Amino acid sequence: MPSSAVAQGVALSVAALVLTVVASGLVIGATDLATRLLAAALSVAWSLILAVSVAGVWQCATLAYLLGPSALEIRSGWRRIRVRYGEIERVGPASEDQLSAPTLWPGAHLGCPSAAEPAVAWFASTRNRSGLVVVEAERRTWVLSPSEPAALSDALIRCARDTPFQRTGDVSDCTWVDRVSGADWWSRVLLVCALAAATIGLTFDVARFGSAQSSGLAAGVAVGLNSLLGFSVLRGEPVLARMLLVVALSVQIAALRNVAPGP
Repeated sequence: MPSSAVAQGVALSVAALVLTVVASGLVIGATDLATRLLAAALSVAWSLILAVSVAGVWQCATLAYLLGPSALEIRSGWRRIRVRYGEIERVGPASEDQLSAPTLWPGAHLGCPSAAEPAVAWFASTRNRSGLVVVEAERRTWVLSPSEPAALSDALIRCARDTPFQRTGDVSDCTWVDRVSGADWWSRVLLVCALAAATIGLTFDVARFGSAQSSGLAAGVAVGLNSLLGFSVLRGEPVLARMLLVVALSVQIAALRNVAPGP
């Protein structure tokens, strides 16, 4: 995995850690219940982002493909996936309908696109078709990005050709990190920006007034409700989900301008 993808994940992890600490401090420093509840919700949200980013960094830093005696082994973080040579039906380049990549952040394409059928699992650092190798079994497809795609593809074809075909078992479920990376990328970016604006605005409020002002509370509620709708009811409608989150971010920025300290 390119070092840039790991560096981006580390930067996100550090930012999430700092904002988790800030939001947790606001729970203690606030003087009223509503502000404490909003700060607690922000702390939980940043803690979840921190968990996802740390897990993503681990997966990026350890991503590797190994050719064993009887199977291809894909290693990424805590995951060890063995694809027996006898299960492989096709090895080759990615087709156009296989290029919809889940993205944790740029250069970290790890996870399962939610609409894929049969199930597709990405363990790749690029969406460039020339850098991808697709390994297909009866009920599962893996998209890989080795440093030498042609060499890995040729080796897998030889191994599969020399091994009697075996039917695959049940398709394993995607992990929680896969489900995050499969969600719409721009919706997640908008959500992180809205959460950051909410945390900054609440910090100003608590520092100046001891509690959140009405505009800040209303904006925080808008971020929460629009995020829930965008990532649940409208999960399959990315354009509508983005519109909701743009509204939430706009409301939060307007509230932030009202509380930011003047000259």
